[in-house]
Amino acid sequence: MNVLLVEPDYALTYPNLALMKFSAKHKKNNHNIKYIKGNLQPSGNLFCDGYIPNIIYISTMFTYEAKKTISCINFYRENYPDTEIQVGGIFASLMPDYVESNTGITPFIGCLKELDRIRPDYDLVETMIHYSPKIDKWKEFSLLFSSRGCPRKCQFCGVKTIEPETNIIENWQKLLDITKKRVMFFDNNIAAIPEHFDNVINFLINKKLRTVFQGGFDVRILTDKQIVLLSKVKWHENGLRLAFDNMTEDGYLQYTVKKLLELGVPKYAIMVFVLFNFQDTYEEAMYRATEVKNLGVRPYPQPFKRLDALNNKTISSKHWTKELARQFRYYWLMAKDFKKKTFEEFLAEKDKKLKNLLP
Repeated sequence: MNVLLVEPDYALTYPNLALMKFSAKHKKNNHNIKYIKGNLQPSGNLFCDGYIPNIIYISTMFTYEAKKTISCINFYRENYPDTEIQVGGIFASLMPDYVESNTGITPFIGCLKELDRIRPDYDLVETMIHYSPKIDKWKEFSLLFSSRGCPRKCQFCGVKTIEPETNIIENWQKLLDITKKRVMFFDNNIAAIPEHFDNVINFLINKKLRTVFQGGFDVRILTDKQIVLLSKVKWHENGLRLAFDNMTEDGYLQYTVKKLLELGVPKYAIMVFVLFNFQDTYEEAMYRATEVKNLGVRPYPQPFKRLDALNNKTISSKHWTKELARQFRYYWLMAKDFKKKTFEEFLAEKDKKLKNLLP
């Protein structure tokens, strides 16, 4: 059986975990696996070697890559009209009707529980690096979800649609590659499952694995006991991720960061997502980002994009202009700027004035 794994030509910097798991699933049955990013192989047209897949899996990511995604799905649908094509992922789950109306394929919505429990094919990462060299820095990491879901149901977040139920992936330890000394978790709110949180963090402490939690920890529910446990983990740079997305986290965020630093967590290990351009004003977003900076850790400006956005242009709320959002993000992304000058000074160097950027 020939299996074709397809990732549209996105500019991503992480390995595609879902396709790694599909690869592992089919390799167990001695199936022939090929991975492709985009519509063509670097060596030329995919079809020159006579390869005919029996099934094609296409993994979709963000909705604002809609054009590339739809083009990619239709490319394989038109060239392999008799082959079964399965489409899933973030875009497919958030906008299934759009995908179906533009491709004729009914996508899978959400997560496959069977797939969650399959150890990824880590050998596939080398092939992915061939297409996307930036992935190289993650090749020494185990990649996994140990849990799914988040009870928060925030308006700006798609997890409530993609992972509507909170559950633990019981065999999560078996998903690790024991030869690797680094691990990245994609859990969305592990702090909301206290017993599982303790099991995972104690495991990481005992194994001394250098760790990244891509999804971060919810500062509103972290307990002092959990903070102490987090302080004992061997963190990768920017691996301990928190969020100051709105004012409901004010006070909680500052308390958590201060406690972590007091307990010996290095500043380089902590990164704080700062959502902006959702329902906040510029003044509120500036306050949150500045609070993070004053704590001595890195703020990461995360612009809000509607969950049905079909392009990567900044979608501004009534409190923001596109140019203000663009300059705000650039200022906070560049440490040499936010550490050395005010936002107004940063704008002045570009012959811009804040009052002219405000709505």
